Amino acid sequence: MNPSMIWRHLIVLLFLSVGTVLPTPLSQWDYRITGRIPVELPAVKTGTYQRPPVRLEIPRTERDVCEPGRIAIKLRTTYPSEAVRQRLQLFGTRQMVPLLDKQTHSALQQQALDLNRIFIAHFDAGFDPFDVAAALMELPDIEYACPLYIRRTFRQPNDPLFPQQSALARIQMPSAWDVTLGSPDVVIAIIDSGTDYEHEDLSANLWTNPGETGTDPQGRDKRTNGIDDDGNGKIDDWRGWDFVGNVTRNEYLAGTVREDNDPKVRTTMTEEMQHGTYSAGAAIAVTDNSRGIASPAGFRCRFLPIKCGSDDPSLAGSVLRGYEAILYAARLGAAVINCSWGGPGASPLEQQIIDQAHTLGALVIASAGNESVDLEQQPLYPACYAGVFAVGATASTSDQVASFSNTGAPVAAYAPGVSIRTTRSNNAYTAVEGTSFSAPLVSGVAALVRSLHPNWTAEQVAAQLRYTCDQITGISGSQRWQFYGRINAARALSVNRSFDSGERIPGVRAIAATVNGSTTILSEEGTLQIRLRNLLATARDVRVQLSVSSNATVGQTQLTASNLGTLEERTVETTIRLGTPLYFFDGTVTVSLTITADGIVEYATFALPIALTTTNVYTRLASQQPHSFVAVATRGLAGIWAIGRTPSGRALVYRSNGSISDSTSLSGTLTTLAIVSNATVCIGTEN
Repeated sequence: MNPSMIWRHLIVLLFLSVGTVLPTPLSQWDYRITGRIPVELPAVKTGTYQRPPVRLEIPRTERDVCEPGRIAIKLRTTYPSEAVRQRLQLFGTRQMVPLLDKQTHSALQQQALDLNRIFIAHFDAGFDPFDVAAALMELPDIEYACPLYIRRTFRQPNDPLFPQQSALARIQMPSAWDVTLGSPDVVIAIIDSGTDYEHEDLSANLWTNPGETGTDPQGRDKRTNGIDDDGNGKIDDWRGWDFVGNVTRNEYLAGTVREDNDPKVRTTMTEEMQHGTYSAGAAIAVTDNSRGIASPAGFRCRFLPIKCGSDDPSLAGSVLRGYEAILYAARLGAAVINCSWGGPGASPLEQQIIDQAHTLGALVIASAGNESVDLEQQPLYPACYAGVFAVGATASTSDQVASFSNTGAPVAAYAPGVSIRTTRSNNAYTAVEGTSFSAPLVSGVAALVRSLHPNWTAEQVAAQLRYTCDQITGISGSQRWQFYGRINAARALSVNRSFDSGERIPGVRAIAATVNGSTTILSEEGTLQIRLRNLLATARDVRVQLSVSSNATVGQTQLTASNLGTLEERTVETTIRLGTPLYFFDGTVTVSLTITADGIVEYATFALPIALTTTNVYTRLASQQPHSFVAVATRGLAGIWAIGRTPSGRALVYRSNGSISDSTSLSGTLTTLAIVSNATVCIGTEN
């Protein structure tokens, strides 16, 4: 059956099967019309890592952004149900492969993120992965389904006339090295196109896997004995891993990879294939060895090279299986994971792998990208995932944001990204620019912080990096939430040497916002609770300035707390009331916070969905196409009514008596409204 016939079949099934009760989750038709699949991931709280609930919207993207014929599926049970299997058969599904092998599943059982319930489904490549995910998302057995994205490296053309190594002076590395030179126990994973780990200025800092070195019981060299000695699913991975191998683009898109234990590109390299060697040199080139260049972590730290690019030029610039590599690096004990790459499209699978890396103690650092955009408006990933430390770029000779750098609240900090002197394959050196090389500078500093504070969590390291930043030149206080600051390595290492003496700063963050204890607003008024956590030294004076979107009001707008100790949590409260009209069918209240603690400032935004109780029923009538109806509502306001907005931007209120109120002051989902009958109002989207 061809794809168009299958879609007609599914649409017919949809209209035959939907009754008068709102299905949970929504139908695939809703997802396909809006071009977005919303996924709610619950809060994560482990011994070393916390994050609030996150809402991701999986967008319909260009087909070449996703791997054809493959999606990730997370089940609500351990094994796929018959309903899931039948739905997949409609798309010519050949197999479902668990994301985790048995060894990895066994090792991660204690973390309780349930990655063992994630499968990779292989189906007919003629279908759009978004549409397949949408069809699966309407099944109650599916927690989420999402495409697998092909990520890209972030690099700018270089200018050889820029001064060499000005970046290290700008972030005050010489003073930082007076505090610590790092530790060989701290490992930076470089997940990239492949790394020339045999380079004269890299080889001495190459990490070797203790589980795959030495001799086995038979006296054989573990590096070459053909056995997975450390039980991590990778044979002889004594110096990292190649997740892709030498495959062409067509081979990869057909599902072929050739994994091996050599993370170096062995063919004639294009410029894009040098990217991993550039990133490694910026972070951890051997320092004080009378040759080449210096780097932040190059004195004593080590690096783990992981290759996620092909040796074939047809895939140059592509980062493939990067999130599998993040999980691999975290399991091997990498303290810092550098990801100088990314792309559009949110994935709950990728977010949960970031969560898992955090629970294993790894800080994921990613480049913000080079498109000169605000990441709040045009998000890129992994930079915009919760728990990722995203790095933007500044100029080489000033603390102004580089013209090419992406910006916005998701960017945790900035670092020099112009004329970064680094390593190039075959014992050569070059100058490069881009946020791809700002990120490894920060990764190197993060490794030094972890060396100095081996018992700190990844969140504490991230807080220390952010709160010791210097302010960006030309940025006012009202803009700082978008341009937080430029990394200062000397302060990152000298401040908070002890939480009991010397120069100390707190690190207070908001980790949750709830109304009456729920992350969803279930009543017209209630108590807004802001949960604070202090990651660093004791905070004596904490002030929370809050504001909410125009569809709600709060009582107190400034809340206070005092003497919040290291890793201590506390809740501050105020009242909240929804405005009228009440957007109970599809609304969100945005809570914006500015937190100051002993002079250190932090910002946070929480989106709280509105889901007030209603006696309405769901309706979807095929005869009413081209409208796809979403909801109807009764709130006692002149009978049955609803709120939406026309495609031209007019906001409308429809009531059951047939009257229409038209006001530009109303807000809501971009929808078209239609009256089905004199007694029922529907909100629908034009098809």
